[in-house]
Amino acid sequence: MNRTVWHFLVGLLLLLAPWIGVRGQTPPSAEGAGRGVVSLPNKTWGVQLDLPGFAITFSGMKPDGRRYFVANNSNTGVEVSVTLEEIDPGRTHITCKEIMKSRMADTPENMALYAAADIEPKNIKTWENADKTYMDYLIPRMKAPGQKPVEIRQENRFLCFQHEDVFVDMHLSKANFQPSEEKLFDPIFDSVQINNGLTRTSMDYFVAGSPFYEQGEFKKAIPLYTQSLALEQQDSKLDRKFWYVLVDNLGMAYGVTGDIESARKTFEYGIQIDPGYPMFYYEMADCFGERGDLQDTMAYLQKAWDRRDNLLPGEKFPDPGRDDSFKKFFKNPDFKKLAEALNTPTLTHRPSNY
Repeated sequence: MNRTVWHFLVGLLLLLAPWIGVRGQTPPSAEGAGRGVVSLPNKTWGVQLDLPGFAITFSGMKPDGRRYFVANNSNTGVEVSVTLEEIDPGRTHITCKEIMKSRMADTPENMALYAAADIEPKNIKTWENADKTYMDYLIPRMKAPGQKPVEIRQENRFLCFQHEDVFVDMHLSKANFQPSEEKLFDPIFDSVQINNGLTRTSMDYFVAGSPFYEQGEFKKAIPLYTQSLALEQQDSKLDRKFWYVLVDNLGMAYGVTGDIESARKTFEYGIQIDPGYPMFYYEMADCFGERGDLQDTMAYLQKAWDRRDNLLPGEKFPDPGRDDSFKKFFKNPDFKKLAEALNTPTLTHRPSNY
């Protein structure tokens, strides 16, 4: 399947970043979070914690597959982050206690960080309570690159525990910390519990799959996008612009990984639901191009071109003459003639009723 079109679709995904957030995160909340639930998309449980007065600043998947959540309280100055990471089967011997030790170990990475930021953690202590491991330390001062060190008195507390095959890593911090402010940390840590039986939405799976797609991890994106589309087929909830990207990305992920038949079925479904969107026809042409079917390739390219005014804002019609899916036809005079005609500059827009 054509990677040129894949890059085009990544561009479309990033174009929609104001709605879906950067690298798959959900939009930040301007209101108090009240309660946060952080979960991995393939799990039916999540980590719940009470966060009165907090606002979510990041909630999404990182490119390496970790789930990351950040919230802060502007009144108290406390920031909380939660990371969920599935345990590497090859490193099952790793424990939370070892993870805590690694934070303070004299590794080259840690020493370079301390030197660059002029960090010298103080009052380091670790302890265990039941199945949970904790760590505390104070950072008296820190400096930004090219700046002088400043006093920050940042208190840091970490919590780590394992649930099923997932490490839960939680971090609270506060600058200008006073001993009397322990009460700001304790209720949050005490509220941590496992919330079972979570219900996923199509947007949850869409957001979870997008970072993998952007990084070219198509085999990881496919099951998440498939779950999202399956929920959409049962009860459509996604905004139309996200739905286009979902179908586009899922079909392209199938195609790039060599499953042309699943790609064709995905784009065929897209045409069935929205016969006016041109890129579904173009991608169908890609599928037939991969199969060496000149007649259907040209037919679908023409259908795509006929609907070019229905492209989303910011989309441009791809150049068939540079599409690897059609390289078998580059010397065919009929294809060359069509490709040249379809490469004519055109004003693209989305009709006002979309």
